[in-house]
Amino acid sequence: AGHLTWNFSANLTLTYPNGGGTATWSSARTNTLTSVSGKWYYSITGSASGTSRKGATYNINITSPLYVTAYPWWYGSWGCKYIESGQVTINVSSFSYPIYVTFGSGIGTCDGKAVATINGVTFNFSQQ
Repeated sequence: AGHLTWNFSANLTLTYPNGGGTATWSSARTNTLTSVSGKWYYSITGSASGTSRKGATYNINITSPLYVTAYPWWYGSWGCKYIESGQVTINVSSFSYPIYVTFGSGIGTCDGKAVATINGVTFNFSQQ
């Protein structure tokens, strides 16, 4: 649609001190500058995977694009420091169920709300 798009990728190994082990993180993300109702947002898609220092493997997938305002949060009613909309799914090898995290109450609503759902049980929390 002629919108600006750019990709981010990372392949990291974190080494913890005093024999604390290592962890890995590999990710690929695409940001697209998108206008929604006259307001500019970063629409973010992508995934990540890795291994914790305790040996658990994980995968994180953005299953519904994350929308973050392109304006700084201090920019009056235009900016917002929270993810306003989107969902991620997290699978961890040591967990029996996926974790679904839904952000925000919808594009244009800067309320910081989020919900995690694990095996049908929901946990409300606030983005900080």
